[in-house]
Amino acid sequence: MNELDRDILQMVFDKNPVPLALVDLEGPRVLSLNAAGHALFVDGIDDSTLKSLLECVSDQDEAMCASPPHYFKLKRQDLEAGRIVLCFEDRSAHEIQTQALKRSENLFQTLTNELDIAIWVRDAKTFEVIYMNPTFARSFLQIGYSLEEFASDDQALLKMVHPADRHIIASILEDPSQELDETVIRVIQKNGKERAFRAKSSVTKDAEGTPLLYIGLAQDITEERDIAARLSRQAALLNHTTDAIIEMDLKNRVRFWNQAAERLYGITTHEARGRLLQEVLRVDDEIFKTASKKLNSDGTWTGEFEQIDANGNQLWVTARWNRYGDGENEGFLLIHTDVSEWKRLQGQFMRAQRLESIGNIASGMAHDLNNLLTPILMSADLLATDSEDPFARTLGENIKTSAKRGAEIIKQVLYFARGVEGQKLPINVERLLQDLRQIVRDTFPRSISAEFELKELPRVLGDATQLQQVLLNLLVNARDAMVGGGRLGVRTYQKEIDNAYARMVDGAHPGFFVVVEISDTGHGIPENLKAQIFEPFVTTKEMGSGTGLGLSTALAIVRSHGGFINFDSSNRGTIFRVYLPIAEDDVESGADTPIIERPRAIHGKGATILFVDDEPAIVEIAASTLERHGFKVITASNGAEAVALFARHKETIKAVISDISMPVMSGPDAMKAIRAICPEVPLIAISGGVQRTNGLSEIGVIAEIQKPFHFQELLETTIDAIEGKKE
Repeated sequence: MNELDRDILQMVFDKNPVPLALVDLEGPRVLSLNAAGHALFVDGIDDSTLKSLLECVSDQDEAMCASPPHYFKLKRQDLEAGRIVLCFEDRSAHEIQTQALKRSENLFQTLTNELDIAIWVRDAKTFEVIYMNPTFARSFLQIGYSLEEFASDDQALLKMVHPADRHIIASILEDPSQELDETVIRVIQKNGKERAFRAKSSVTKDAEGTPLLYIGLAQDITEERDIAARLSRQAALLNHTTDAIIEMDLKNRVRFWNQAAERLYGITTHEARGRLLQEVLRVDDEIFKTASKKLNSDGTWTGEFEQIDANGNQLWVTARWNRYGDGENEGFLLIHTDVSEWKRLQGQFMRAQRLESIGNIASGMAHDLNNLLTPILMSADLLATDSEDPFARTLGENIKTSAKRGAEIIKQVLYFARGVEGQKLPINVERLLQDLRQIVRDTFPRSISAEFELKELPRVLGDATQLQQVLLNLLVNARDAMVGGGRLGVRTYQKEIDNAYARMVDGAHPGFFVVVEISDTGHGIPENLKAQIFEPFVTTKEMGSGTGLGLSTALAIVRSHGGFINFDSSNRGTIFRVYLPIAEDDVESGADTPIIERPRAIHGKGATILFVDDEPAIVEIAASTLERHGFKVITASNGAEAVALFARHKETIKAVISDISMPVMSGPDAMKAIRAICPEVPLIAISGGVQRTNGLSEIGVIAEIQKPFHFQELLETTIDAIEGKKE
C-alpha cells in the first residue's frame, strides 16, 4: 500500500462518525482512536477496559458489550500484522430504557401480585381479557365461578352481580368507554351468600382518544362491611344505654363518646374526641391519680365522685374503669352511671329520717311537758278562782297565762314535727304579727332594719299557731337572705281576687283576702329554683343551713286554710305574699283572745270516778279538784291497776277517766277491758298532746280531754258524761 492510500485510509478512519479504535493484539494496546472514539472515551481506553472489550468479541465478530456507563454493539474487523479495528455503536440510551422497562414490569408484577385488589385488563378492540392478577383469580374461586366463565362470556359478570346492582354493570357493558367512579357492588356467590366489592374502572386511550385498554379494579370489602355493620350496631346499642360510655387510648385521649355521655356532661362527641380525658371530664386530680394507678396495676377501678358538667351543674357518678386489649388495640373503657338523683333522694331520705327522729323526740317531750303543765294549769285555776287574796288571784292568772303559752309552744313543736292539726277559729292577723314583731326586734341582727305597716283588717278563719309558723318561717327566710344586713318589710292589706287573676296564679280562687306581704333586700331566689321553690327539700341556703321543708310546709298550711302564696324575686330582693280568705264569722277567738270561761256550778253529788294516770302530780290535783266539787275519786297509776279496781268497784263507779299513754297497760287496752266488764260505763280519754289516737270511739270513748287542761274542762266533761249516761 503506497503512502497515498495510507493517507486516504487514515483520513477515512479519523473522519468516520462511528467511534473506531485501532488495536494491536500483541499488547494488547490501543494504537489509535478516531475523533468519534475520543468523544466516546474521553480519557481513552485503559488496559482493563480494552481487555474486557476484546473478551466480549474474542470468538465472534459482533456482540453486545458493556463498559459502564456505556453499552455498545461492538464489531471486530481483523487487519494484517496482528491488528484489528473495533467499531462501537453506542446503545446506552436504549439499554437504559430496556432496563427501566424490565424494572417497571417487575415492580408492576410484584405490586399486582401482592395487592388485595383484583385487577383485570381487557383489550379495547377485542374485549378479550389480556391480564388478571392472582387476587382476581382468588376472588373468582372464592365466589364459586371459574376464570373461563368470566373470560369467555361477556354476560357472566352481569349474572353474578346482585340484582339491585346489575344496572351498574349493564351500563358498562353497553358502553365500555365510560369510566366507573368508585362504588360498592354486591356479588352473589354460587352458594347464595352475598359478598361486597368496592369497584372502579378506567379507560386507557391513545393520542387520538381511541380506547386501547379497559382496566377494572375491585376490592373485597365483605369483612370490612360486616365489621363496620357490627361496629355500627354496637355503637347504636352503646348510644341507647343510659350510662355514659367513654373509650380512651393509653395516652388518655378520648376515642369514643356515646350519646349518654353527651347528655350527661353536655359535651358533644365532636368536642370530646381527641382531647385529654382531664380536659373533658374535670375529674379531681387525686381521684384520677388513684384510678390510673389501679388501672395500671389491676386493670380495673371502681369509684364514686362528684363532677361539674359543661353548664356548671353539679352531678354525682359511679365510675367503672377497665383496661382492655393489647398492642395498638389497647385502651381504657370508662362506664359512668349518673347517680345524682339517687344521691339527692338519699340525702332527702336521711333528712326525713332525721326529721322523723326529731319528731319522735319532740312528741315524747311534748307528752312529758304536757304532763308537767297539767297540774300547773289546774293549780293556777284553783289559785285564781278560790283564793280571796287579790295578789294570789293575780299570781294564779299569770301562771295560767304562762302555762297556756307553753301549751301553744308545744302545739307548734308538734306541728313542725308531725303536722298535728289545730282548731280553726276567727283570727286577727294583725295581732299575730304584733307578737312576731317583738320576736324580730329581740332576735334579728341589728344590721337588719324592720318596718311593719299593719292595718286593722277583717279576721281570717285559721289556726293561730300554724299561721304564726308560716309567717315566722317567711320572716326567718328573709333574715337569712340578708347576710350583710338590709331592710325587712312587713305590711298587710285587703284584696279582692277576680276570676282573671285566679286563672293566672296557681292555687288562687276568687274572693276577698287578707294579704300579708313580707319583703327583703337580700340576694333573691336563683332562676333555676323559682319553679320548684315550694317543693320539699328545695332550699337556697347552704348545705346544713336548711332542710328545704319550710316553704313546702308553709304552702301546705296556707292551702289548708283556703289561701295561696305567690312571690316576686330578683337579685335586689324577694317579696312573698300570703293570701288568707276573710272569715264569714267575725267572732275572734282562739289563741288571740283570752279564754272566755263560762263557769258552771258543778257538783258531783257523791258520784264515784275512776281516775287513771301515771303522773302522780296530775292524779293528785285532778282527784283533789273532783273531790272539792262533790265527786268521790278512786285513783290508779296504770291500766292494769285500773282494770282491777274497776272490777272491784264496778257497781259504784259512774265514769272512768284515763290517760292514753301509760306503762304496764295502755289506756285504750284498759278501757277495752273495762268496757267488757261494764259496757254502759262512760269512758273519757286524756291525751298527752301527741297526735290523737285513732279508734277511741270504737271502744266506747265518749269524750277526750287534751293536756294541759283547765279544772273547769275536767269538771264539765265529767258531769256531762255522767248525765249523758242517765239520759
